[in-house]
Amino acid sequence: MSSSPSSDWDLSKAADVKLYLATTPFAATSVLPLSGGYSNFVYRLVLQTPYEGRTTLVLKHGKDHLPGSDKTTLHFDLVRQIFEVEAMNWIHTWISPDALVTTPKVHCIDETAHCVLMDDAGEGSTTLKQFILDGQCDTSVAKDIGHGLGAFLARMHARGAAPEEDRARRTMDTNEQGKRLSAWVTHGRTISTLSGADGLEALEKPTLGIAEEDLQLVADYTQQTSAAIMNSKETIVQGDFWPGNMLLTLDNTGKLKRITVVDWELVKLGIPGYDLGQFFAETHLLRRFHPRLDETVSVLEYAFKQAYAKEAGLPSVEADEKLNRDMLVQQAVHLITWTVRIRWGEREAMRAVVMEGFRQLKSCIKSIPSGKQA
Repeated sequence: MSSSPSSDWDLSKAADVKLYLATTPFAATSVLPLSGGYSNFVYRLVLQTPYEGRTTLVLKHGKDHLPGSDKTTLHFDLVRQIFEVEAMNWIHTWISPDALVTTPKVHCIDETAHCVLMDDAGEGSTTLKQFILDGQCDTSVAKDIGHGLGAFLARMHARGAAPEEDRARRTMDTNEQGKRLSAWVTHGRTISTLSGADGLEALEKPTLGIAEEDLQLVADYTQQTSAAIMNSKETIVQGDFWPGNMLLTLDNTGKLKRITVVDWELVKLGIPGYDLGQFFAETHLLRRFHPRLDETVSVLEYAFKQAYAKEAGLPSVEADEKLNRDMLVQQAVHLITWTVRIRWGEREAMRAVVMEGFRQLKSCIKSIPSGKQA
């Protein structure tokens, strides 16, 4: 970028972003804040002059704390942007330009201003989560989406484990912040959520009443899984693979044109089943709190698993014991830790889903052969 950020500019404000871009190839006639992420300020730029044939781009500006917090409470190191750019650039070294599922192409990263400029999925794009909630996702489209996402993720996991991807693997393995956050946000909060120690209103008065021996079982196991997240060398994982990070682009007839997977800041070497588990936890939440979506979600999940297994050379996802258990574990801890924090529904319904997650997690722990680690 040829423009240097003025100390007077606050790039969390659209007006200052416009000033920041004014003397660059990305000068914009308008800068539109986009809803979405929790850790960045994201804008759609309508360019004064097309850039490489593009009339719009997206600018993602990061700060070293989460929006709405002060700098001392929720620190989030800006090195995350480097990993996100590395991940998206890596994807584009092997993915077909006309693939249904892709990532944004990065056009510029300004490490001084903490800005990344990338392709725009389009003004009419919507997240997969919202697309399903809005009732736009019929079963035929759900099948296409599931097949596309499953094949993409399996291909990425296969590439990320390959010796010829050593450079990418070594790079992603240094994302210590991503590992710590992934370990803490679910596995690290599982026991404090179940016990009531976190003070979540829906899980108090009374607490869930889980037996102490079961809480200890879960505490011991999630300590192991947290360590496994920090130390895994299995493959490159996306780290935040959920329907809110999948942008759908439709053509003028409403046909699915492209799925763009965004938000790669938690990319790392990790456990592939955990990517699957996060996705299926979120789709299950859609099913549980919006029963009308059950058929759509079931078709989506089935198609996803079919495509993942086929791409991975498996008869089914369930046929790989470790992959399946890891998937179910991550789904369970996600249901436990996120259902109430996002406030998916009424108190009793949320408590029931948290208990569902607990029972699934306990079953997974009990199924592990004696002497085996997480």
